[in-house]
Amino acid sequence: MLDIERRVLSMSDPYSILAKHYDLLMDDWSQALTRAGEWLDDILRPLAVHSILDCTCGTGLQSIALVKRGYSVTGVDISPAMLRKARENAQRAGVAVCWVRSDIRSLQNDIRECFDAVITCGNSLLHLASESDLCQGIRSMFAATRHGGYFLIDLAEYEENLRSQPPFRCQQVPESNGKQAIFFATKEQAGRIVTLNIFVLRETKRGWRTIKRSMELRPPQKSELLDLLTAEGFEEIRDISRPGSITILAKKPQ
Repeated sequence: MLDIERRVLSMSDPYSILAKHYDLLMDDWSQALTRAGEWLDDILRPLAVHSILDCTCGTGLQSIALVKRGYSVTGVDISPAMLRKARENAQRAGVAVCWVRSDIRSLQNDIRECFDAVITCGNSLLHLASESDLCQGIRSMFAATRHGGYFLIDLAEYEENLRSQPPFRCQQVPESNGKQAIFFATKEQAGRIVTLNIFVLRETKRGWRTIKRSMELRPPQKSELLDLLTAEGFEEIRDISRPGSITILAKKPQ
């Protein structure tokens, strides 16, 4: 018998139910760590970057990968659950990262210093559900970048992926207690807004428990990001996108 619980995610912690299993949804965490470190190092090393603010760090993949390559990293996320997992991952990897809970739209409330580079990887910008929120986020990240420093955005080309990928996904992952968890995800699009519904079927002693999480996402377009970066005052804006991604590197004037 299924025990069904429905909750709607809030902006305060959209990944509360996913943090525990988030890394298991990747094919291989260790390989992902290596790939992320190599790719970011190739971009940042020639820029003489040392201090980095990973302002949407999630479970710490990019932060940990960069620390392993000698960078000084502060990892920020709005989700307490994701930060707890990031701390566990860093401890297991034997690296030191400064973790801070903060909202990407108001980093200056919690972060007082400026960094050689500010990065946002993954799909966190999709949670900024309006143009105003996205503009606030860009402005906040601009302020956290030192003069002459760099800003890197990397996210999936979500609209392309929506067209090419099936609207339904299912994945099974093991839990530490020997039980199983099954994840189902569905996507629905209405204009610019994508509703992501996530169902978690978790095996318990009393049977299977089902939890639903829903979140509204607004995939930013590349042209929109380029315009906002220009309007905020970034210069030397370079489109270095890979297939299936939107990747932009920009510099804050001296």
